[in-house]
Amino acid sequence: MSASAGARGGRPARAVLVAGYFVAALACWLAATFALLAARNELVAGAVWAPRVLLALHLVALGFLPLAVVGGALHILSRVEVVVDGVLAGSSRLVVTGSLLLLGAAAAACGGALFTIRAGCSALRPRPATSAARPA
Repeated sequence: MSASAGARGGRPARAVLVAGYFVAALACWLAATFALLAARNELVAGAVWAPRVLLALHLVALGFLPLAVVGGALHILSRVEVVVDGVLAGSSRLVVTGSLLLLGAAAAACGGALFTIRAGCSALRPRPATSAARPA
């Protein structure tokens, strides 16, 4: 890789910006931990759809994961751009990057939908009938 390739690659994101994303992600992770601690009785009872458990799940899925991924992307993307710059030209980088991001989001959505459908179907299965009268 030549010196000119490094100049074309751009500069890395400022450390303060990357650290801000990682600190916010860590805050969401800690909040999810405390939410799970508060929901321990519901988890022991098997009530995975209880509001406290769902709060912890959403703190991880919508708080921690996106912030950690964006922080990581800002940390390494300018370095990746230098490598990709020799292979792809101009705006095609944006098309390839956007397509890969959309493909990943679609795969994650399909995986989440399949998990939800399976969990919902298992919850809807008929339970064996129990008799009200117990033998003496």
